[in-house]
Amino acid sequence: MRKWIAIGVIGLAIAIGAVAFVLTRGDDTPKTPLPTASGLDPLVEEFRATERACLQRFNTALREQREGKMDELGLSNTIERDVLVPWRALRTKVNSAPSHDELYTALRNYLELRQLSWEAYVTALRAPSDEAARPHYDTHRQKNAEAQEEAKHLGRLFREAATKGSGT
Repeated sequence: MRKWIAIGVIGLAIAIGAVAFVLTRGDDTPKTPLPTASGLDPLVEEFRATERACLQRFNTALREQREGKMDELGLSNTIERDVLVPWRALRTKVNSAPSHDELYTALRNYLELRQLSWEAYVTALRAPSDEAARPHYDTHRQKNAEAQEEAKHLGRLFREAATKGSGT
């Protein structure tokens, strides 16, 4: 099971780093920064803050498990409590929002894919054997890859919103 966890942790860390890079940097063309809190949809601001906090907590928990500070069950419990609980709450808010434009559609898709990825990872960590865990790790990797693609799409939409908001 440790081999699968190590592979999953490394893959996930790379994936999360790539998503964070895409959402914060994207391409090399000059960009206008997103409007301040007063100019950006409050739910989008909440999404960005919650996503940042959840990704950071997830990565910290992975590092702590890798360093031997917690076992697999502790890692799964931490992800469930500190990552999935706030993520699900945010997803409920976004799904309830009246907006159905391209940005909100992408947000909804991304939130679902990332949640499915993390839930599969938690299930894999709690599996009684490597064989039982394998399909959940596979689902985790698949949904994580899909979430990364949706994150790239979101990054483009955020940059477009920033350009429109700045009047350029």
